[in-house]
Amino acid sequence: MATNRLIVLGIGGAGINATDKALKNLRNLGEGFADVEYHFMDTSRNNYDNIEPIGSFYQTKRLVSNDKNVINGAGGDRQGIAAEILANVPDFLDSIKLSKKETNTFVCVIASTSGGSGGSGLIGVVDALMEKGIPCFTVIIGDSGDALKLRNTQAVLATLNHKAVSKGKCLISYYVNNAEMDKSQTVGEKLANERIANVMGVMSLFLSGDNESLDSTDMANFINQQDYKGIKTPAGLYSLSFHKGVGDIKLPEYCLPTVARTLTKPGLDVAFNLNVLHHKIGNVVHENVFAKFGENAFPLHIVASSGLLKEEINQLSKLNEASAQRQNDLKSTMIDAPVHASMDEDTDMFF
Repeated sequence: MATNRLIVLGIGGAGINATDKALKNLRNLGEGFADVEYHFMDTSRNNYDNIEPIGSFYQTKRLVSNDKNVINGAGGDRQGIAAEILANVPDFLDSIKLSKKETNTFVCVIASTSGGSGGSGLIGVVDALMEKGIPCFTVIIGDSGDALKLRNTQAVLATLNHKAVSKGKCLISYYVNNAEMDKSQTVGEKLANERIANVMGVMSLFLSGDNESLDSTDMANFINQQDYKGIKTPAGLYSLSFHKGVGDIKLPEYCLPTVARTLTKPGLDVAFNLNVLHHKIGNVVHENVFAKFGENAFPLHIVASSGLLKEEINQLSKLNEASAQRQNDLKSTMIDAPVHASMDEDTDMFF
């Protein structure tokens, strides 16, 4: 049994479905990987009832001031349901006994930022976890496929950065943009799920607690770089990337790497070419891990960096500006009343 526990929280419909399609096999990886448990939160049971019931489900409850019988995801109406979702977060975390920091426990929150309930739930849950000092990271499923999705995605990313800064935390996030995967939605989601599965398999390995010279404290410090006593990494949203094999580690030019962790085979030299604030190397001790990944995957690196998510937000901003301009252009095509016509107040008609 692994030393460490990895708790996966699937928030909203996309978080539930992605966990089912990409992450449920994490529990079957065996020796050398973290013990994984799953919990879900959504505004209705519709999505959860359509997946394998691999964990507990919490359905958000309506506020007393809400005269509706249920809370709906509302197809992207984040503002309309945000207060409802946030009010439920403490009860959700209490229901799964995730109310305080515990040694050897890590949390991954996975959700879509493009719709209604997932983005608001993601913000509320991560904000609460950071407040409690519980080591957490996120898998973010963004989407720039249309004006509403890209606006929501940019807003959620910006809010997460704001929350991290206000809490004095470095929030590590792995970001997938569904719209960039493939023109076909079905194929795009499949590719996104494959990426998420690969990422979380690697994180389960690093977070297992079973690796020599790379313990839970080392990984907690990777997730929140602010915990380092001698390193003053600015608080905010940081991107997570993965690199395997003996070749050079390459990041986009606009990325600044901050901390890194490496796992390798005993006796295998590691060439690490990135200039980072802190780097630590450990050894894999379970043969099962090499059977899963293949020995040529090692050394295996995870890197936190600034810049990547900033560039994503810049791209979303450009798309949002184009969308706003198009909306203004549409106004100019609307039909005007005849010259000298006036509105009759009784009939609400032009004459």
